[in-house]
Amino acid sequence: MRRGLGTSAHAVAVITAVMVGVVGCSGEHGDRDVGGGRAVAEDSTSTSTSSSPTTTARAAGTPLPPGAVAARRKFFGDGNVDGGGHLRKGWVIVSWFGISSLAVAIGDKVVLLDTAINNPGDCVSGGGGAYVPATEEDLVALAPVAIFVGHGHSDHACHLGRLVGDTGATLVGLPQHCALAGAGVDCVEVLAADSPFGTTAEVTVPGLGDDARITAVRNLHSGRDGEVPCNTGGCESVLYRFEVGDLSFVWNDTTGPISTAAPELAAALRRLPPSDVELGAIVGLGTTTQGTRDPVDYAEALRVAELYPLHHDTARGGASGGFRTGLEAAIAERRPELAAKLHWLQDPADYLRPVVLGVDDGARSSWKARASG
Repeated sequence: MRRGLGTSAHAVAVITAVMVGVVGCSGEHGDRDVGGGRAVAEDSTSTSTSSSPTTTARAAGTPLPPGAVAARRKFFGDGNVDGGGHLRKGWVIVSWFGISSLAVAIGDKVVLLDTAINNPGDCVSGGGGAYVPATEEDLVALAPVAIFVGHGHSDHACHLGRLVGDTGATLVGLPQHCALAGAGVDCVEVLAADSPFGTTAEVTVPGLGDDARITAVRNLHSGRDGEVPCNTGGCESVLYRFEVGDLSFVWNDTTGPISTAAPELAAALRRLPPSDVELGAIVGLGTTTQGTRDPVDYAEALRVAELYPLHHDTARGGASGGFRTGLEAAIAERRPELAAKLHWLQDPADYLRPVVLGVDDGARSSWKARASG
């Protein structure tokens, strides 16, 4: 069942060796069939530690099945999940499981942002054994209330129909993403299929209710300067902005050349309120020509305080580290216009490493100070 469209508010510092054989043609990995503890990761050497929230601050609820308790502790930290599998009210906890895919706990409710795990298989290219200590069974056990799709390539919307069916979650995305999951799914179409870049709408997602205020923006898939933007065959993309209490965060699973190909999108991002955090892709089809200019353009337009990079682990084997120097240099060149602080995520150490973005119990004020410092 589709719930209809949102209401529109208004229509080369690159490590080339890392990129060889990593970025595919139309999608970052190429197209395949996809139907059917409290830690701020400032760098990969910091130690992840779990907080021990008091039981009085936990969300009340019936104990979840043991598998759900185990999965939630695996993704969000033992100290952040009580014996019944419930998470602390008012907290937002993010856990990266590869490419641009995130599990996010918004209080006691879990959502998935993309579904691909960076393990070799029929969605993600490459050989070898498991790289991320997670399975699709874990994603199902998390009991997500919603699955958001950034775009439809297999390394993002992996096994979308299966996961929506197995979880009973509401699918959130473009009509093209709803179609990927097959007939009969409960899907919120956030924008029209042919919406222009920069089209913006407020979105209501069943299961989240008033816990999060969500804005969807028609996004631009990664690409090279001078080429026709990719906007078909899985490239159709959405950027999402979430407000939870006084915390705001943006998730974009692909980052296009907005300064050259979609200035209307850049303008739409600037019209949004400033955001505390961006969880954004920094590697794509344009990286070999534009370097890390495009992700810095996004961070600048969004006026983000903190940036967590995604989609830089495509080659595995610690590939993320090859892009750090280039991104840091690009950010430094934009100061003081760009005030974003970079929190590096390094594969594989930071997979399933919980990052608490903010809280409502007084600790958020210190987080705000870190974000602006």
